[in-house]
Amino acid sequence: MPSATDPAREPIGRPQTPRRATAHRDTVARALAAHGGFVSAQELFVWMRDRDGERDRDRDGDRDRERGADRDPDTDNERGADRGDRIRNRPVSLSTTYRSLAALAADGSADSRYTVDGERQYRRRRRPDHHHLLICRLCGIAVEVHSEAVERWTATAGARHGFTEIRHAIELTGRCRRCR
Repeated sequence: MPSATDPAREPIGRPQTPRRATAHRDTVARALAAHGGFVSAQELFVWMRDRDGERDRDRDGDRDRERGADRDPDTDNERGADRGDRIRNRPVSLSTTYRSLAALAADGSADSRYTVDGERQYRRRRRPDHHHLLICRLCGIAVEVHSEAVERWTATAGARHGFTEIRHAIELTGRCRRCR
């Protein structure tokens, strides 16, 4: 029997499997892309919960009609084919939403910013290259903008003062057409 300090010892509890973590991260990434603008983890979590609640009611009604009243739903849930769908369609917790958003921002799949109140918000990144954002202060919708003039000015300003490996982020805010 392995000792308590043996690294081969079985972990206590059920750690999150990579497959489940990837499925949850993909779920959060899809929700972030569907949302469109910048959103906090809390707002995205509520949005996913509300959206999934509507979908679950529709899906449950369709499934019940297909099954018929004489089938046991618990038996169907244990079938191997359904197991993968249960992982993908399982509601994502708030803590998983936070972790997934942080991971998406860390790998460059999402933009993140802090609001004036200090709240961190996220947005699905449309392009992997360097860009700047024009963001609506009211609804959070963001448009990626590119400017060669800004890029040239940044390089020139850095060189003039002896800086190398210059990084910059420019965020323009205003009101979009819908929020005027």
